[in-house]
Amino acid sequence: MILKKAPFLLIALFMAFFISSCSVSTIINVLEILLVNPLPASGSTEVERNLVLGWDVNTTVEAEIVSYSVYLDQNPNPSTLRSTTGNKTLAVNGLDYSTTYYWKVVANHNSGVSVSGSVWHFTTEDEPVVAQGQRRGITIGVTDYGGGGNDLDYTDDDADSMKITFENLSNAYTMQKQTGSVTKNQILNWLNAYAAGSSSNDIFVFQYSGHGYYASGQSFLDLSNGTELSMSQLRTALSAINGTKVVIIDACESGNFTELSTGREWTKLEKIQQIERFNQGVIEAFDEETQTRGDFESNYEYYVLAGAAINQYSFEDGYLKQGNFSFFFADGLGNVGSSNPNASFNYTYDADGYGPGGSLNHNITYKELYHYSKDKVQEYLDDEWPGDVQTIQGNHINDNFVIGIY
Repeated sequence: MILKKAPFLLIALFMAFFISSCSVSTIINVLEILLVNPLPASGSTEVERNLVLGWDVNTTVEAEIVSYSVYLDQNPNPSTLRSTTGNKTLAVNGLDYSTTYYWKVVANHNSGVSVSGSVWHFTTEDEPVVAQGQRRGITIGVTDYGGGGNDLDYTDDDADSMKITFENLSNAYTMQKQTGSVTKNQILNWLNAYAAGSSSNDIFVFQYSGHGYYASGQSFLDLSNGTELSMSQLRTALSAINGTKVVIIDACESGNFTELSTGREWTKLEKIQQIERFNQGVIEAFDEETQTRGDFESNYEYYVLAGAAINQYSFEDGYLKQGNFSFFFADGLGNVGSSNPNASFNYTYDADGYGPGGSLNHNITYKELYHYSKDKVQEYLDDEWPGDVQTIQGNHINDNFVIGIY
């Protein structure tokens, strides 16, 4: 019986040897895959942030490679899978400036075996230096409305705070401050003086604290001596100044919220709707579609924030001793917070990294200031003046234009 089974055993042993030899041969061939000729060459510098990675493969089994997995990050042993592709190239976009990246390619064979190539590296280009223009602005706090109940107590403090805040940034602004009695012609003359010598890489800040109102389809700044300045007039004056403009309007509704024909006082909802119309009128006046514009180099010419309150008491607060919107805007840009509102400038840049998409990087953006101001004003009103509303509106609330650096 043993002799009769011997041929079958020999055949089985021969087949096992043959299969094993083939498997070993395949594995040997797979292990001989070499990934070569990286593009960019390993050690390259000044590489663009948006590029196409490339490589070659040196092997007899290239046709059996089903895909390539590309790993890339800032770790000398890269572990972040960027993509798996059937090609020998991969587009990579949005890398950081002045950063060394390490990358490798893993070849995936149809046998299930994967072979990793060497780790290569390159360094991206430095961030281009943009010529710095002038950073200037004017901050206006109107207190004088002819005496009586229309006068405002803390708008001059808003102007003080804004001047101190902008002048204490690393990218400091030269700020003109005007308080007390301020008229339309004075504002237009001041702005006209800034137009001469302005350039496209300048930044100009216009900040206003005082009364405002909405009528006849547009918003107005209510000024001293019975004068007023419409948003369209303000836009025309600012457009003569080249560069990017940051417009901050912190207003208390100067209307009496009374239906003239019946003497009926408006409901709270009607008052809120009126201040929202004021804010929207400010935003619409600086619509980027208009053809009246100066030269500028940012994504937009105008970055606008408007915050109107339904009454003087929610507009300027006896504890903060400032307008709420102005206070928290300055707070986010480095000034004191509500825990110690009357202290000196304290270099706490609370808006940095705040809100959706915020990044803590010593650059405070328009988007971060919008979210910080909006949230903090409403939180404060909810605590101190429950039921009162001061809405903050902006025009490009997802834009990362940098206003302050520290």
